[in-house]
Amino acid sequence: MNAKLLATLAMLSSMPAFGAAEEPLRLEVPRSRIELSEASSGIRPSGTSWEVAASSWSPSALKLKSVVAGMPSYQSAGLPTLSVSRLSPILRGSLGNLELKLGLGLLRMTREATIETGTQARRYEQSLYLIPARAGVEYRPAVEIPGGISPYSGLALMPMLGLTPRSAIEKGGNTVGLTVEGRFGLLRRLELPLKPELDVGVAMTAGTLGGASTSGFGVLGGVRLDLGA
Repeated sequence: MNAKLLATLAMLSSMPAFGAAEEPLRLEVPRSRIELSEASSGIRPSGTSWEVAASSWSPSALKLKSVVAGMPSYQSAGLPTLSVSRLSPILRGSLGNLELKLGLGLLRMTREATIETGTQARRYEQSLYLIPARAGVEYRPAVEIPGGISPYSGLALMPMLGLTPRSAIEKGGNTVGLTVEGRFGLLRRLELPLKPELDVGVAMTAGTLGGASTSGFGVLGGVRLDLGA
């Protein structure tokens, strides 16, 4: 009898006391390591950038009025159209970036005429300096071609001033007009200070200057530098 009592007491002593706090069960689950790399979308970080570009663009049939009969259209003087532009962010999202683009350009054009005076014929040249201002937007979708290349498109209004210096056949003066420009191109990011990007594209225009057409087409190349906010 005593042996049975002792066995029962031993069993009860080995059981947890009623209402005693149980130690929580802890399971060591290995944490999965997930590395989220920043999407390589080719989109420039937020901030202002500047672009310096040269283009083969020029109006293809710019024929302004002249005091000399039969004067031909102005043609490019053989130098590229130079431009400087400032780009600043308007909207940035998962679909891409929309930026404001403001700038100025310069192009020299010439036309020649042969004028007969008595028995002699002399050839004269008239210069025209085009100064287009640019105010537009540029869109860069959130896509990237292998090699750090991303496409872009842009649309801009270009109020344009034409200056003709005084010459042997013209008194000189100025003419104003308005042109619309469309651009399509590719940007290639370079891993260098100031985050430069190479720009290669095409430009198309339509408009008038002093009643003459400023329609034209050209290829362009330039470089962009990110100068921060």
